[in-house]
Amino acid sequence: MSDEETKPETAPRSRQQDSAKRELETAPLMLRKASYILLAGALLPFFSGLMYAANAKHEVGDLTQAFDWKTLIIAKALVLLGGWVLYECVQVRAGTKPKSVLAGLAKVHSMAGLGVALLLWIGALVFVFLSPGVYVETTAGVTKEYFKFGAVAEVMTLMLALYSIAHIFEYEHGGKFNPMFPLLMIGPGLAGILNLLGSFSAFSNPSKMLGVIALAGGIIVAAGGGLAIYTMYMSFKEAKVQGELKKAAMREHRMAERAGKRKSNRS
Repeated sequence: MSDEETKPETAPRSRQQDSAKRELETAPLMLRKASYILLAGALLPFFSGLMYAANAKHEVGDLTQAFDWKTLIIAKALVLLGGWVLYECVQVRAGTKPKSVLAGLAKVHSMAGLGVALLLWIGALVFVFLSPGVYVETTAGVTKEYFKFGAVAEVMTLMLALYSIAHIFEYEHGGKFNPMFPLLMIGPGLAGILNLLGSFSAFSNPSKMLGVIALAGGIIVAAGGGLAIYTMYMSFKEAKVQGELKKAAMREHRMAERAGKRKSNRS
């Protein structure tokens, strides 16, 4: 069969795939916005940087180590790579053209993209856990580690944002919407708010610039989490409205059935 004969068949398929794209409701649209906001905030050291700046009371020296930018950048780069592979594979499943070689994983198996993304994300977490950590000297003369916990929280927030973006795209092209995603975003949102409350001491310490960067990330994450909380409220509200509409439709259907039975009995 020639190329000219195959071209007319591919065009209707692509049009059919485009027509399958659903119009998003309020809750998924807001969740997509919250995910992108959360993504922007999670790229910054909103947790680890602020913990370091707030607790490192002394300059970098024998008891206070420098902030571990290298580990944080590599870990987040792995997470971004995993999110990119996942999103590309979701696009392929939705019928769009692959943009990279890795996107072809979706043609091998529908869950291959998610599997590769999970491997990269787990690798990012392991990389953070295997890092030596960052120890700082506090005003009390105690040396503590102030990096790993915050870095893990940032990496997991980044994972959640990327997975939510891919999930909304899949829902937009025929998948099912999972209302658990806005619920999961409450954690990063609360973490961002708590960081804001504890950020004041960061500006009286030597690492003021790191504190400013981390504070900006905390504000963005708190905004994304707040929008996710509002999205969850809207999801429950929409579900309640849909439930009431279904109940009203069932009542009308029963009333119509009863009316039909009465007419048949009279006749």
